[in-house]
Amino acid sequence: MTLPNRTLADVTDELRVAIKRETGNILTIGALLAEAKTHVKHGVWLSWLKVEFSMSDRSAQKYIKAADFAAKNELGSDLNLSPSALYLLSEDSYWGEGRCRREATEAVIKAAKEKRLGSDEAKEIIEKAMEELVANEAEPQISAASSVPELAKPRSRVNPRDDTEFNFTRLVLELDRITNKKPPDRFAKTYVQASILDQLGKLLTEIADLKKSRASWPIPPASDGTIPSEQRAEGTKPKQTDRKEADVEG
Repeated sequence: MTLPNRTLADVTDELRVAIKRETGNILTIGALLAEAKTHVKHGVWLSWLKVEFSMSDRSAQKYIKAADFAAKNELGSDLNLSPSALYLLSEDSYWGEGRCRREATEAVIKAAKEKRLGSDEAKEIIEKAMEELVANEAEPQISAASSVPELAKPRSRVNPRDDTEFNFTRLVLELDRITNKKPPDRFAKTYVQASILDQLGKLLTEIADLKKSRASWPIPPASDGTIPSEQRAEGTKPKQTDRKEADVEG
């Protein structure tokens, strides 16, 4: 029913209060369900839900988890999150191992103080927070791996391709080191996006196929003129460069 002399601003303000009340009601329902569960006899919970509220256990658990999440984070009923965003934050399965859960949750709560957030906006904030945290954690590891004893940086700085190939070799060798003999499940719990892993997987497979199709291994002989072990393993016999010729050409 439309009342006379009401502006859009009036309607918007009232609607905002009603939406906030919706989230508050979810927290109240969740808290009451959790309390009721302590009184219901064992084995009767599901039938009690169905008879009293025509509610499934899954729906009840969403309410309960939402209320528990708000209580643990000391959030009030005026929480500026949509029900879907609240359910997202409180769902354990969404967070996997949960390594960055606290920091990402705090980022969402902070943003919700400025404006109301839906689940899509909450996801964007969570992903951004996780990417920053993972990048900050990875930076010291990458720095520690900045020197690989078996490789020497290219002497010439004229061609930027030299540095690109060196950095690629360094990072791939470091990746091989930290993943060696470790189960894939350990790395599936990280927050690296699946699309990035797919892209890297395809690239590395294509590079491996190119290497297999070539007759020689691109790593140059060592400083003493010996062939690297990787070349011997591939069964290739690249021509060794005479030291004197190399010095003249260099």
